[in-house]
Amino acid sequence: MAQQLSVAPLPFSYKAFFLYIEPVATAVGAYYAWFQQDEYMRLTYSTAADVLVSPANAPSYYNSNEVRTGSRIKGQAGTYNAFVIPPLTFAQGVSTREHITLLQLANLYLVFAINEALVLRATNDLKVWRIFLVGLLIADFGHLWSVHALGWPIYYQFWTWNSIHWGNLGFVYVGASMRMAFLSGLGLASSRSGAGGKRKKVR
Repeated sequence: MAQQLSVAPLPFSYKAFFLYIEPVATAVGAYYAWFQQDEYMRLTYSTAADVLVSPANAPSYYNSNEVRTGSRIKGQAGTYNAFVIPPLTFAQGVSTREHITLLQLANLYLVFAINEALVLRATNDLKVWRIFLVGLLIADFGHLWSVHALGWPIYYQFWTWNSIHWGNLGFVYVGASMRMAFLSGLGLASSRSGAGGKRKKVR
């Protein structure tokens, strides 16, 4: 006789984080990338709007009269050839290029927030949850790597972080830890499927 499908309860910590806390926090990131672009850029890297880090030569897509100076600069991540270019302001003190990039980033953050909040609410299939969270975990590591140019100490010197660093690093540490805990089965009650091969579920 086929066993009755048991539905494993989802711990409150997972439900609160994946369905509420992280989607809201990610939506806040989308708001800043869309409406507070100058502050977003300044907190990410204060000189990002002034200095273009490039290979040995200035990028071909800048005319020679746009490149005012070329010099060697030394930062936390090493020494670079940098070219200071005239500011191309759009709105809120960012260049047109930065404005476009930040709007695209805001859109990605919004999609992230909506997908997590709605897709995980739409199913109690444990397999779907795991596949979805594996994708987000891969994105976590990519997001962490994206700030490596600030130098390795940025990853552990939390006492030097500003609000953007807490979002880009501290919150991502928490999110990645929650995903790894879920994927390892920590706190999840075991659930057995019947002879018919029904999938495990959470609630």
